[in-house]
Amino acid sequence: MEGISRDLFPILDKKTHLNTCSAAALSTRVRQAAIDFINDWDEFAGVSWVMENKWNDQVEAARSNFARIIGAKPENIAYMFGNSTAISSIMSSINFFDGDEIIFNDLDFPSLPTNIMSRSDHGGINYRVVNAKDGLTVTPDDYKELITDKTRMITACEVVSNTGFRINTQEMIELSHDKDLPIFLDTYQSTGTIPMDVKQNDVDFMASGNLKYLLGGFGISFLYVRDDWIEKLRPGSIGWMGVDNPFADLYDKLRTKLHRPNTATKFQYGTPYPNGAYAANAGMKHILEIGIDKIFDHNMRLTQEIIDRAMDLGFELLTPVEKEKRGSIVNIKLDGSIEKVRVMQQEGFILDARAGGVRVSPHFYNNSDDVDRLFDYLG
Repeated sequence: MEGISRDLFPILDKKTHLNTCSAAALSTRVRQAAIDFINDWDEFAGVSWVMENKWNDQVEAARSNFARIIGAKPENIAYMFGNSTAISSIMSSINFFDGDEIIFNDLDFPSLPTNIMSRSDHGGINYRVVNAKDGLTVTPDDYKELITDKTRMITACEVVSNTGFRINTQEMIELSHDKDLPIFLDTYQSTGTIPMDVKQNDVDFMASGNLKYLLGGFGISFLYVRDDWIEKLRPGSIGWMGVDNPFADLYDKLRTKLHRPNTATKFQYGTPYPNGAYAANAGMKHILEIGIDKIFDHNMRLTQEIIDRAMDLGFELLTPVEKEKRGSIVNIKLDGSIEKVRVMQQEGFILDARAGGVRVSPHFYNNSDDVDRLFDYLG
């Protein structure tokens, strides 16, 4: 892609990496950030928490960088360890009554349904599941059919990790608000490649992480919470970083009162991963430098190229072909896909087998040469 050198991603010199939806290619900047953290740990250890531009500042910078990417304020962002903890914190904030319902769909990444189903084991919450009638897609109308006067919240992944299907998030938001319901969006498979303005779109809750299209590696996610929900909710599942002044409370031995902040940090859990923050910041800077709109255009052209090549060769696709219905993922149906991908990995390809096909998930660092190598092998 113009403006970003593939030289920043050394793996591309030796592998055909088309697997961003599992883990992004490691950039030299992210590698250096990880080394910087190790050096700071080695030289300063715990003192790094309070040093300028060190551990705590890196965590705060990560919240700010993520906020910029999604059109939010840093005050609306909580630092999380994964989308599982993000949905857990929100679930703990809502006073559910016996028989209340939450709706998710059967294409969602497990982070959402596992948390919701586990809560139902303790009573008081029921769940309803939207089934993908064609096995690939769901619509807001499918959700609408299941909404009752007992429904308290709906959830959805913007992009499905296995197939790349992209739900219409704006229509989902409009549906939920028309029914006076909040919506929780999991955008782990889309943030960094699909534009999102949480203010303009009036998002209630949204979570995403840095392992995939934000290029920043493991151990860090972010939760967005809209202003009015920050004011109204009092999460029941938090940690010591969910208080107003955690380092002051650390030395307040009385601890007679819980001092909640008036920002999204009230949803946070325990000690953050500064190593994750270093890497996350380096990764997100790539996104901010290029711009989401340019990345989106590039990835849509590249996925269209993959779709066209696959269809020309007679492959069946497990991904919708319409641009507005897909993310930066194309799943090519292939018999014996697990074994096929295992062999391809030995031949220098980094891919995954998902849902009976070969899942191809490029990013801005991929180009047509990568697509040519893929189909030279598959064809």
